[in-house]
Amino acid sequence: MKIYFDGCSWTWGAELKDPFQSRYSKIICDELKAEEYNISKRGASNNRITRQLLVDHKNINEFDLVIIQLTYPQREEYYDKREKKFRDCTNWSQVAKFSLSELSKVTWCKRLRDKIINKTELDPIDKAWLDYYRYVYEDEYGDAYEDMNATAIRSYCKANSVPLILATTKKKKHSKLIYDVCCGDVPRASGGHPNEEGHAINAKQILELL
Repeated sequence: MKIYFDGCSWTWGAELKDPFQSRYSKIICDELKAEEYNISKRGASNNRITRQLLVDHKNINEFDLVIIQLTYPQREEYYDKREKKFRDCTNWSQVAKFSLSELSKVTWCKRLRDKIINKTELDPIDKAWLDYYRYVYEDEYGDAYEDMNATAIRSYCKANSVPLILATTKKKKHSKLIYDVCCGDVPRASGGHPNEEGHAINAKQILELL
């Protein structure tokens, strides 16, 4: 048995002492004696999660089960043609909405944060995203795209006859869509991610659906 997992830092295991041993995907695979295929990324957007399933994994039938956790709808991604300085970077860059009144605390890009703190001139792409979140983005847009991402993921898995469990970082009372699992209703670490107990609870919730 082989299980496909994707999501943001919640599925990656951020703030866990040993994420690769205590995140919910590992707990589930240990219980089912399955192979864990976890391609989640910290800071990932819903568009990235959907793109990886629909575009990057044409042979989805090699998996017996797909478990996907959608993230905050304010996040976006874009294809950056500039040369990457680090070998583990791809040309797909993730960005996220932040408080424009606290630019020095922006967390979606350390490079941009450092430029703001040091009052360095921003390049056109950095400025474009700052202006996008200041003048263009609205929550209604994010909510609509979250719905479209969820619908696309469900349709793709159904068309390929692959079982799907769709989860969200939100608490059940805050979710406008119907998900199989709401991962937000669990104990969390100081940075807001599920702690070890939270991952164990989310794993149990998912296992109970199988």
